[in-house]
Amino acid sequence: MRSIAAKRGMSRKTLRNWVNQAERDPGQRAGISTADLARLKELEREVRELRTVNEILP
Repeated sequence: MRSIAAKRGMSRKTLRNWVNQAERDPGQRAGISTADLARLKELEREVRELRTVNEILP
């Protein structure tokens, strides 16, 4: 990983994170997939917006 990261101009940690996420997406590694992370962020944004609206309405 060290040589590949150096050839790509990135840290080993960045490359390791990419590899780990690439293994999570198809279910080869435990954890949250990229699609699930995107959905979670979308839902968190929606909750913030709804809370803002609820503060304005009462």
